[in-house]
Amino acid sequence: MTARRLKKSWRKGLIKLGFFLYLVAGVFCLVGLRSSAISMEYDIGKLQKEKESIIRERKLLFAQKAGSFSMKNVEDAAINDLGMSLPDREKVIYVKRMQPAGPREASVKADAGSTPSWRSPLSAFKNMRRADDP
Repeated sequence: MTARRLKKSWRKGLIKLGFFLYLVAGVFCLVGLRSSAISMEYDIGKLQKEKESIIRERKLLFAQKAGSFSMKNVEDAAINDLGMSLPDREKVIYVKRMQPAGPREASVKADAGSTPSWRSPLSAFKNMRRADDP
């Protein structure tokens, strides 16, 4: 065998070894990727279960909150804890709802030929009271 042939066979051996190592490394990478994907699926499943339990707990807390603000609970707390009582019929005052006052013009000028500007809001208020009285 000549040195050239020996050199060629040596190169072929290195190429075969490199190709073999490349294939082995590829297989290990594929196995590693597959195992990490499976572990991520398990983690996602655990997180979804945790999310469902948190949502369930949140719904229960909202239901408790709504129950604590019910009028029955507020009334019971006012009577039992704060010592309040229901009023007698004679002590109840009914208030009529009136139209809110609209915007008023504020001016230094007096209206020409009419009542002074300071009287017009008063007369409007008196007219509004007369219209609402039964």
